[in-house]
Amino acid sequence: MADEQTSFVFRVSITFASTQDRDELLEAWRPVAEWVKENEPDTLAYEATISESNPKHVMVFERYASKAALDAHLATDIVKKFFAEYLEDGAPWRKEHPYELAFETFHETRIGYLHH
Repeated sequence: MADEQTSFVFRVSITFASTQDRDELLEAWRPVAEWVKENEPDTLAYEATISESNPKHVMVFERYASKAALDAHLATDIVKKFFAEYLEDGAPWRKEHPYELAFETFHETRIGYLHH
């Protein structure tokens, strides 16, 4: 059902120890999100959401024109720097503000729709 021609979705799930940690990381991510919007035309969506039932839980929904577009995004200097400072195991901020992190990737099926 899914193939390389369908859009590709990358979901990042983060559960923080506090809403203060959440807000601090989101503010650090804001310039990355703004850069992506201005410089990555194959990034179709790049949005952080906060759980209604658990305000310490954030899900980042990323949608790309293809898997290659996601790979190109992950290879940019700004994203690599953000990962090194905040997301990687051993990242300085993460050592001081531990949190649970999970990534998952999806191929769209073209069943249903997304408004553009």
